[in-house]
Amino acid sequence: MSWDKPLARQLLLNDGQMLVTLRDAARVFAGRLDAPKGAPPLESAIELLLKAASISGKREDIEAATDQVAIVLGQQKLLAEDPREQVSFRF
Repeated sequence: MSWDKPLARQLLLNDGQMLVTLRDAARVFAGRLDAPKGAPPLESAIELLLKAASISGKREDIEAATDQVAIVLGQQKLLAEDPREQVSFRF
């Protein structure tokens, strides 16, 4: 697995932490979310992160994972701002 691949865009959390890699996003999911396990948006984000890190590593899979991570973090009120307004960059 390659958890060091960059997200499609950086995500800034309320506490100032910047999520840059798939590993950064996975760590937040492992330790800071209040969403119940089995919640559809969270489960989808986890599946997409795993796919991006282990199965394909394709840009479109990383973009899908990043988008879903942003949705979940937004629902949890952990993002510093609206993810659609955050700077997007492509690799």
